[in-house]
Amino acid sequence: MMQLIIRLLFLSFAIMGIVPIFAGQILPEESCQDGYYTGAREGRKNFSNDKYIWVVTPEFAKRFCMPPEFVDEELKGAEAIAFKMSTRTGGIDRCAIIDGEKKCSGDKELRFDIFLRSDLNLPAANPEVKFFDGSWDNAGWHIASKERGTRAQRYRKGEYQLPPGKMPHFGNPYFHPDRGNYFILIDVYQGEGNNALVGLDEWRYEAEWAEGIDLLTLQGSEAGYGFQHSKNFLPGTHSAAIIEANRFRDKMGWEGKIPEDFAHTIRLPKVFYEKVKAAATVGRDPLYYLQQR
Repeated sequence: MMQLIIRLLFLSFAIMGIVPIFAGQILPEESCQDGYYTGAREGRKNFSNDKYIWVVTPEFAKRFCMPPEFVDEELKGAEAIAFKMSTRTGGIDRCAIIDGEKKCSGDKELRFDIFLRSDLNLPAANPEVKFFDGSWDNAGWHIASKERGTRAQRYRKGEYQLPPGKMPHFGNPYFHPDRGNYFILIDVYQGEGNNALVGLDEWRYEAEWAEGIDLLTLQGSEAGYGFQHSKNFLPGTHSAAIIEANRFRDKMGWEGKIPEDFAHTIRLPKVFYEKVKAAATVGRDPLYYLQQR
């Protein structure tokens, strides 16, 4: 019993970045100087409930004691990426009564937590911003606040100032004076053709999440045609890329190739992309169906 208590305390401290001196012998998979992965591993009897799908570079795995099955040398442009489905359709999980039954959109958005080298110096609308939290998942979104609904207009007029932590790093709030830089997930077939899948919003940004590593969270709805259509391609014939752009249509055109002049491109390994597609759910906001009747 005492060993279990010590083990739980060690896990809790490790998550907070604290290594207790009474921990005793440290296991090899927890011996990395900068930290270690706390999720399920062979032989581990208590662990964090990790709902993400991971891919990491060999260097990142070595630094943070990540499981070897997460490593893929095809990952380019990022040190690590963690994916899961998340909720944010129209601000909250929308529901409607359709044919007498309650229908909710549920987890219908793709979320990518991307670990980037701090020295990349990617173009940003507000480079001085070191922390941004644009997440909508709080109880306040269940209240239709009239004041909140006027903020965009008042911001453009200079009558409203954003509180600390609400100024984006890459983009601009309320698309003013322009959209700034943003991200798009595209399907890449055979290394040449491409298909725009979904625009990804800057959801959260934290400079120096760890020494030399920034953490960027992107999220976007996959309910559109593009992502569903990509499921029809033969496995192994395509991968994906997340690109940072400021004029997507102007730069991309529709020639079916990825130009080199994008600000930054993150190449997702084929195996990881197949896992993302398998985990992704497909569907529209129930209110969309009501509008079509």
